[in-house]
Amino acid sequence: MSYIRFGLMILTSTVVMFILMYLNTYAWEHVFFSETRTYMAVMMGATMAVVMLAYMMGMYKSMPLNIAIFIGSVILFALSLWLVRSQVTVSGPSYMRAMIPHYSIAIMTSERAQIRDPRVRKLADDIIEAQRREIAEMRYLIADVSSGNVVESIYKDPPVALGTVEDALSNTLISQLDLAPMHEAEADRVLGPGARCRFNRSPEADPILWSAQGAAGRH
Repeated sequence: MSYIRFGLMILTSTVVMFILMYLNTYAWEHVFFSETRTYMAVMMGATMAVVMLAYMMGMYKSMPLNIAIFIGSVILFALSLWLVRSQVTVSGPSYMRAMIPHYSIAIMTSERAQIRDPRVRKLADDIIEAQRREIAEMRYLIADVSSGNVVESIYKDPPVALGTVEDALSNTLISQLDLAPMHEAEADRVLGPGARCRFNRSPEADPILWSAQGAAGRH
């Protein structure tokens, strides 16, 4: 067996492993090119070259080439491991492209795991909600940053300033009335029959204020 064929076999296996790392994402739209996954695939390919050559030494008789393959694979493994661990080449968009498939895996496992305990189910549902929200935000930021819109800073709340109890009380807004919803049956007991107005926080909520001619009810 030729060394060229051995090299092609390792290269093909590396590409296949890179593709396989995306098969556990939740949806195809979550598949983004990832530098980190590329380095991981190269690292696994280098490991495979050492293991396979060690098992097939009898088929490859050139000791100088074998030593070169071993040394080259170790160097490639170390370089790939350093790139994975240091993230030195990963920029903001590259970071988000790597994180989206990672979050997608969390969605897939959290949604499809056979969970019976309601506490664990709630935890999984919270993870799904959070990861979906963050994936949507990262997709927006990838497009925004890639278009050249890079901001230098974001607003941060000022540090907490020490003060007295009097300062706190003088700057605190205390609610004078808790406007809780009032159901129609309650309004009927107070207002009686006749034309009336109703005031809602929103169209879907029960009114917080009912009024009629000559009478008013509030709860």
